[in-house]
Amino acid sequence: MHTPFCGTCQLAERMLQAVEAVMKKEYYYKLNASLFPDFMQKHQIESVPCLITFQDGQVKDKTYAFQSVQHMLAKTISE
Repeated sequence: MHTPFCGTCQLAERMLQAVEAVMKKEYYYKLNASLFPDFMQKHQIESVPCLITFQDGQVKDKTYAFQSVQHMLAKTISE
């Protein structure tokens, strides 16, 4: 989840793009929070950026702190 003019969201997106480059696979999809307020409310998204991990159609995890590329890579590998 992101908003277009959020600097932190842009930084998080670059981190996730780096993870995808290392893994040589697409893992992430982005959704503009401004355009989907019902989704934000339904899934109780507290702020952006937010990485939501789904498993079997249910929210498994929400990440709000994109600490580093290494952290996000480790998180991706463990899921």
